[in-house]
Amino acid sequence: MTKLFLENNRIAKIERGLFSLNSYLQELHLDNNDIEVIAAGAFAKLRKLEHLSLQDNEILALPDALPDKTSSLRYLRLSGNNLNTLNDHSLKGQDQLDVLWLDRNNISALVEACSRIPLSFDSSISKRTRYRTFRSRCS
Repeated sequence: MTKLFLENNRIAKIERGLFSLNSYLQELHLDNNDIEVIAAGAFAKLRKLEHLSLQDNEILALPDALPDKTSSLRYLRLSGNNLNTLNDHSLKGQDQLDVLWLDRNNISALVEACSRIPLSFDSSISKRTRYRTFRSRCS
């Protein structure tokens, strides 16, 4: 199996090792659940995972749950959660990441993460983002 859709369920927690027997997953969609907690290492064995969608959940923080640094994660959708900060550990080792969705969160700090994440904005998004949003935090 290369794609798994678990959207619109009542999943509240992602346990460590939950997906460890399915190391061939390339896409995992966990949108519109009640996920608050993602255990550290929950996605660590998914080294072929390219697209992870956790949109519209209740996630407060992103622990060391993402696939490890040898992963091929390219698309990470975290829209519509309760994230309020990103730090160096949030996206550590995600060198292949092409697109990161963070809209509809409560992010107020990108301080440490700014030095490691090359930021570029879609023109439609940047029109709705105030100029000062990232200036003081990333300089």
